Amino acid sequence: MKKNIFLSISLSLFTGSWVFAGPRPLYFERACENGVQINLGAVGDFLMHDPLQKKSQNTKSFQPLWKQWLNYTRGVEQMYGNLEVPTARGHAVDGSIVPDPGNVFDRYVHTTFPLFNTHPQILKDINESGFDIVSTANNHALDRGPKGVEATIDELESVGLSFTGTRRRNEVREASVYIESKGIKVGWLACTTVLNSADKEKQVLHCRRDWNKIKEIISRMKHQADAVIVTPHWGEENKNEPHKEQYYFGRQMLDAGATAVLGAHPHVLQPMEKYRTKDGREGFIIYSLANFISFQPDFKQKSSMMLFLGLTKNRSGETFINGVKYIPALMRNRTGNLMDIELLPLEKAQKDPLYDVVKEHIFDLFPVENSMGFGEKIITNSQCR
Repeated sequence: MKKNIFLSISLSLFTGSWVFAGPRPLYFERACENGVQINLGAVGDFLMHDPLQKKSQNTKSFQPLWKQWLNYTRGVEQMYGNLEVPTARGHAVDGSIVPDPGNVFDRYVHTTFPLFNTHPQILKDINESGFDIVSTANNHALDRGPKGVEATIDELESVGLSFTGTRRRNEVREASVYIESKGIKVGWLACTTVLNSADKEKQVLHCRRDWNKIKEIISRMKHQADAVIVTPHWGEENKNEPHKEQYYFGRQMLDAGATAVLGAHPHVLQPMEKYRTKDGREGFIIYSLANFISFQPDFKQKSSMMLFLGLTKNRSGETFINGVKYIPALMRNRTGNLMDIELLPLEKAQKDPLYDVVKEHIFDLFPVENSMGFGEKIITNSQCR
């Protein structure tokens, strides 16, 4: 992606004063219009490698992995994340169905890459952390086969956590999910371009295979909701530059009626952009939210964020984006101590040896003006105040 470079700007969000050049700030034309406002929060992948599962076994909860962020995950009207792991209780890696061993990493029922499965305790912890919806359409969705997809759905429904992207075999299920906050109805839809296993039962909504169906769903959703958010699993792993297919699908989704597109799969951050749709709306795409929780080692894989998307509904009933903000983050891991594994806001990661390179990397990809300090109140259209 060609970046819009502007003159150096002074960066003083964190300790020290930097002079930094980066992408232009991303503002929306209707940012300052009056109306009812809500904030949507979004993070990338829950990618549950074995050390993360081992820590949760020790702490009896997965929440300590993201404990710093609870005020934000619970503080937005709607919170989203990508659940990149089955939670199939008692489904062993060899296909056997066995008694639930509990939240222990046993390498048989609960496993790591390349065939993930995590104890469904994680869903309870995600739900209690304030998350309202997760995507289940990703390349690891079938890591426990068709039965594992269904077992994961059972667990999601048992804790009351909304999801989009998968269905049971022979189940007639509406692919989209609607959540209403303060009178603003938001529709969510997930799909994937990547699968590690053959989806013979078509349980996972596929962005490419089901493209015509997806366009029809989005077109229906825009008449049933005030805003439509699509969360595709796409692109190439470990590439900060979006693939041409991502540009095509993302903009087509907005033209079909989506308000915003929040991407996942590359495990690294990819840029955000504003896109003018064919009907004149300002849409938003972030091509990859990267990892939220993981054990991957590279500094790009440890670079993360929490994104906030502001929506306004005016007196005429029109709903539009009023702004975007993000908090930079660093995934601390591989220190030799399981208890150190945690997603940190960048301000609290200054002692990490990768702090400087992660900081530079994030602000090379995203406008610093759209960032916010950890602990600040979420105001997505702060330029209007």
